[in-house]
Amino acid sequence: MMIVNTGKSHAELSAEYSSIPNEMKSVAAVLGQKTLRGLTFDDVYGKLPLIREKCGDRAVLRALHFLEENDRVDSMAASLEKNDFPSFLKIITESGNSSWKWLQNICVPSHSEEQPVAVSLALTEHFIKTRVPGKAACRIHGGGFAGVIQAFIPSSFEAEYREYMEKALGWSASSGTKSPVYSMKIRPFGSIEVK
Repeated sequence: MMIVNTGKSHAELSAEYSSIPNEMKSVAAVLGQKTLRGLTFDDVYGKLPLIREKCGDRAVLRALHFLEENDRVDSMAASLEKNDFPSFLKIITESGNSSWKWLQNICVPSHSEEQPVAVSLALTEHFIKTRVPGKAACRIHGGGFAGVIQAFIPSSFEAEYREYMEKALGWSASSGTKSPVYSMKIRPFGSIEVK
């Protein structure tokens, strides 16, 4: 797993982050609930014209992302438990696409001229398609809008991907700053209590 710092700060994005749960709660409210937890795609679909009228289309898309994402998380965990990494990568890709299209947390609407997350994802998707098709995946990491993306790249392509992204982001070793591309090392254990 690799993390790419896209170079955009999370500062002054509170309104964007708040809009996500607020819009999801507005959809839940139309359905007589406080939150989307426990609701289904069919619940939203059954009242879709009313929800669109009262909450707007972006709220509908965000609610649908939430409902689908919960199922994806369960599927990702199951695929890892079965050591089915190709299925895991497929679900990561689906999750990332849903974040981009449905949750819409890749770009800041009021600053559409600045899209470093989208550019980093597009470049990574191109790298995957041309260098490691079917063996890698990428998505936004964290809350979105700025910050970092996550890429699952085969170890044998780690150096090539790092160089590719560093060049694309305008970084060089002579800059005196840390590389924006980090390789993550994840231990094979979950949470452990140290005594």
